[in-house]
Amino acid sequence: MLLYAPNWLFLYPGLGIFLMSLSVFLFLLRDPLVVGNIKFDTNTLLAAGMGILVGVQIISLATFINVYTRGHGLLPPDSFYQKLAKSRPFESGLAVGFSVGILGTIYLVRAFLEWKAVGFGDLPYSQGLRLIIPSVVLIALAPQAAFTGFVLAVLGIHTPPNEKVWHNKN
Repeated sequence: MLLYAPNWLFLYPGLGIFLMSLSVFLFLLRDPLVVGNIKFDTNTLLAAGMGILVGVQIISLATFINVYTRGHGLLPPDSFYQKLAKSRPFESGLAVGFSVGILGTIYLVRAFLEWKAVGFGDLPYSQGLRLIIPSVVLIALAPQAAFTGFVLAVLGIHTPPNEKVWHNKN
């Protein structure tokens, strides 16, 4: 029954979590936010980073289920998901994953250089985490993007009904 409502079950909640977390993440990336007596700083930035990761995972699940159910006639065809399944998702996933991984590595190198600039001593806590947290989030998203592309490529493979994929030579 869950296969018949992938957008309501996965896509919309995943997008909500992702967009809310991304907006908080981007807002706190440079400076903390103080609202009344409450200070939102690196702990909130870390929680928002986790929300980004969870949101992307849920969106990936929605995409997998949409491609599968629409490709197998359980849901009506949708041009977006048909194009997605046939648009070289493996290569696109690798490209996105590689790009996101490079960006995360750039943040990590920048954090290392700032640490080196203080003689590998104490780096201000907030300053260091504002570089490390985005680095960790981006580097964690890199394989997610690559493997999402791989799974979409597999889901895009169709065999005609009643055709055996494995042939027994006996």
